[in-house]
Amino acid sequence: MHGPAQAGTPAQGSARPTGERMAELYERVLRVGDVRQEDDFFVLGGTSLSAIELLDTIAEELGVRVPVGDFYRATGVAELADVVDARTAERAGGA
Repeated sequence: MHGPAQAGTPAQGSARPTGERMAELYERVLRVGDVRQEDDFFVLGGTSLSAIELLDTIAEELGVRVPVGDFYRATGVAELADVVDARTAERAGGA
């Protein structure tokens, strides 16, 4: 049942864990199932209030503050994962 997942594309390897985590957070905040990387927060039923809940959850659980404006420019799961990864890298770099 567990195929050779690690033998896949190396380019996806770095973003994938954050993308999976974002999908889990979307599912929890929006109370939906089977969220995929290409899914959009608002298409899944998100509202401005649930967006704030999501951003608060990201800050609490991942230690990354995503500005509201950045979120509204990246409402897809994979897009938001990229934003979180970039902000994490900025913090790690001391910027």
